Amino acid sequence: MSVVDENQCDRVWLLPYHSDPIEYLCQYLVTEFKAQLPDLTAITILMADVHAAVHFRQRLTHAAKQAGFSAVLGPNIQGLASFINDNNQRKNARTTIPAATRELMLVEALSHYPDLYGKSSPWLLAENLLQLFDELSQQQTILPDDIDRFTEQVKHAYSIAESADDNIDRQLSHEATLVHTLWKAWQQQLADENYLDQHQLYIEQLAHFTPSDEQQQLFLLGYTAFIPAEQQWFTHQANLGKATLIIQGYPCAETDFLNTNTAIKTILDNNAQFLKHVAIEGNAYEEVLDDIYTSKTVNIATRAGAFATHHRNSPLQNRLAIFAANNAEQEALGIELQIRQWLKDGKKSIGIVTEDRRLARRLRALLERTGIVLRNHSGWALSTTRAAAALERWLECIEQDFNHLPLLDLLKSSFVFSSVEKEERLYHLYRFEQDIVLHENIADNLNRYQQQIDRRASRIDEIWTQDIVTILNNLIDTIQEAAKPLQKLLRGKHNPARFLDALLSSMEPIEMHNELANDAAGQRMLDEINNMRLSITEQSFSINWSEFRHWLGRTLERHNFVPPASPSKVQLLDLHSSLLCQFDALIIASADAEHLPGRRKQAVFFNDAVRYSLKLSTSNEHSANLFYRYRCLLHAAPTILVSYSTDNDGNVNLASPWLECLQHYHQIAWDNSLASQQLANWLDSQYTGYSHEDKETSPALIHEHTSTQCDSDLLPAELSSSAYQQLIDCPYQFFGARCLNLKATDEIRLILEKSDYGSRVHRCLQAFHSDVEYLPGPFSKEINNANRTDAITCLTDISTQIFAYDLEDNFQHRGWLQTWQELIPLYIDWQIRHSDTWQVSNTEQVLNNEFTDSFTLKGILDRIDKSTDGTGIIDYKTGKPPSQKDIESGEAVQLPFYALLLGEHIRQVEYLELNSGKVKTSGILQQGELHNLMQAHTQRLTTISAQLHDGEKLPAWGDSKICSYCDMDGLCRRGAWEVSP
Repeated sequence: MSVVDENQCDRVWLLPYHSDPIEYLCQYLVTEFKAQLPDLTAITILMADVHAAVHFRQRLTHAAKQAGFSAVLGPNIQGLASFINDNNQRKNARTTIPAATRELMLVEALSHYPDLYGKSSPWLLAENLLQLFDELSQQQTILPDDIDRFTEQVKHAYSIAESADDNIDRQLSHEATLVHTLWKAWQQQLADENYLDQHQLYIEQLAHFTPSDEQQQLFLLGYTAFIPAEQQWFTHQANLGKATLIIQGYPCAETDFLNTNTAIKTILDNNAQFLKHVAIEGNAYEEVLDDIYTSKTVNIATRAGAFATHHRNSPLQNRLAIFAANNAEQEALGIELQIRQWLKDGKKSIGIVTEDRRLARRLRALLERTGIVLRNHSGWALSTTRAAAALERWLECIEQDFNHLPLLDLLKSSFVFSSVEKEERLYHLYRFEQDIVLHENIADNLNRYQQQIDRRASRIDEIWTQDIVTILNNLIDTIQEAAKPLQKLLRGKHNPARFLDALLSSMEPIEMHNELANDAAGQRMLDEINNMRLSITEQSFSINWSEFRHWLGRTLERHNFVPPASPSKVQLLDLHSSLLCQFDALIIASADAEHLPGRRKQAVFFNDAVRYSLKLSTSNEHSANLFYRYRCLLHAAPTILVSYSTDNDGNVNLASPWLECLQHYHQIAWDNSLASQQLANWLDSQYTGYSHEDKETSPALIHEHTSTQCDSDLLPAELSSSAYQQLIDCPYQFFGARCLNLKATDEIRLILEKSDYGSRVHRCLQAFHSDVEYLPGPFSKEINNANRTDAITCLTDISTQIFAYDLEDNFQHRGWLQTWQELIPLYIDWQIRHSDTWQVSNTEQVLNNEFTDSFTLKGILDRIDKSTDGTGIIDYKTGKPPSQKDIESGEAVQLPFYALLLGEHIRQVEYLELNSGKVKTSGILQQGELHNLMQAHTQRLTTISAQLHDGEKLPAWGDSKICSYCDMDGLCRRGAWEVSP
């Protein structure tokens, strides 16, 4: 029988926030176990996040050296779950169900209860159910056998009275029935298959824990919550004097503002008999944070004022700074700058903690460009790796009959046909893309590609040699052979093992398997696919292609790829892995309301009241856990920068309420916002990112935006309205498109696009109002209510003939024709009203106007009308026209440009919107306002013309809206320099 430790009451150490639990434990070990030094192998450190083990070993070695020991042997460091598994002496007769199997099994089980989930996706339901089932298993919650009792329990938790509305009653009954039925069915299926759930296994292992070393001492770090079985295990070990839990924080008040300590309330309450408050001398920094995030009901202004009377200088001022960026890119650039400056100042350990994965990816790109390695402890979803992208393109080729887009992406990948010399392979691929796919407009089908290659072989020349024909034919033959195993599975249902076997088999001929195995992320992906395959050896259920793709995709999304660890002074973490961390400097990034605490996390099944009654986690607990980690982070470094962006894709982005509380308190107390003025000054200097010339200079080096001077010989002699608009939108776009005559790569046109639709509508209206060869029309009579039907019929006949060719090419084009036909009556009604004042004079009028010695204005006017008072110009818009504000401000130039082009007495110019079920004027310039704008544009064009010929620079503005649809992004590389407003 084991002897109870006389110091068992001190088995939970509660340290204040400003302490470093790892440093405290290391000092304790060196002092209390000095007799055993340097051998500490009888001690095991159980960490919630084992990546903090490096910090622990460094601190322990340092403490041991101070005590006179040059090295330390041990202790063992691992997570609680793995430690319990390693010390499990009991063999279970049931097999643990693999993660890849259980989702398939539950989806199959759901197929027997279609009435429970209706039209919703069984895969999505399975995902949510498994999350719920995992929680039920972990909390050892037992549902009543009787469905009626469970339903009543749920209604009671929802506080639903007997007299409740029948609809509400039915909904709650349905929810309770669904969960209860499927939970029981799931448990029965596990038993039938002789499977044991992973959580059930863990609970059994905890209950039958047998330590391999009776003298072993356990210290737990970073654990803020225990499931019931873990709590029972710890209680037993603590009573034996074998386990010690170390926690940061304070005892929790009944009502605690901002959930300051509620994240640890349960674990402290459950271990009150073991609790020991560790007294470590505090400081003003901790005192002010305690006062900011207090449970006291005194309002913040009173607290801030009272604190400031005792502390003339802010304890936060020289330790914590706040950076409110104008946009996400500026935030990333600011963080990159700050990190470089800290490294230059000699910081050896820098942490970045963020919940924003998009910002994390951007930071990695920015830092790697500077040569700074970013160590990411969480890693990236396998689905986001280059290896997964290559696999995705291969599967898209199979299911899309080798559409040219995924096929070309696949062939350009380094994961296929690596035995062919790279330059040679890329040249052959270029010929295939340009001469077969684009020139011959072949969109898909391997046989069609091969037929066109054979036709091209009859025109052998210096470029297209017989070798190219042979090589491309062999390549397509190889791809065709590799695809056969998967193509056989596109229809019908098959065992999941067949899909995985076919997938692995298909990779061999195209040399994908070997290349994936030689890539770290690729090998990780192959490991998961092999795990999926091994887990379903004896399963008899079947799935179709869509379900297989969903299953594979979810697996790659669920598992992360963590790059091999390499020495780095900069670490990236999320809040959940940030406990126990200590740095020389720390950045808490994306500290906005969207990420801290983020949207309130609501469970799919049951509200918080029901979940609480079932002992499941609630949204309040989720927020409390995040805040607890945030609160610990504020003590994790002597220098801290908290950053967020005030803009979120054009929407106002608010600071986190936690950060807002801190800012507000500080502003009241010391009339200071804690804004990082140094960082703001650097960015005000228009820093746009690192370049190799920066190595020996300060981070604040100014970079100019992409810009160029254009030789006058390259300037176009003619200027259209679209060219003028490009010049105003972005001079560098004008340079690329009009001076260098660059354009986007041609694309295969399988279906009509919006611009194609617009050109056909223009053609219909031209034929309706004027004579167009080979088309019906024009409608020669004056349109009025009496002949309205005839006019509609005429325009409909014209439209049917114009769209006829498109309908032959693709039946889906009938939708475009129907869209236009629905507008025809509205257009005729508009024309009847319009003809009271205006008569059509000309359509599709081609005009040129020698504006200056340098430029001739040119354009095609959709329609010119005449009235007794003058001339009007109408431009048809099947898309969204510019706003009246942009027209009047000179940002949208088309209407005044057309007025300048016509050059005669203009009364008005307008857009006629033919879109979204309406025909109406949307944007108009008339008389005095029009003439004033014409004069302003004349002056602007004259000035611009002179500047261009004098060699004025053409800069890229970097406007996010313009850049979003610019074809010159590859030339200006905005992503590498984007302007910070």
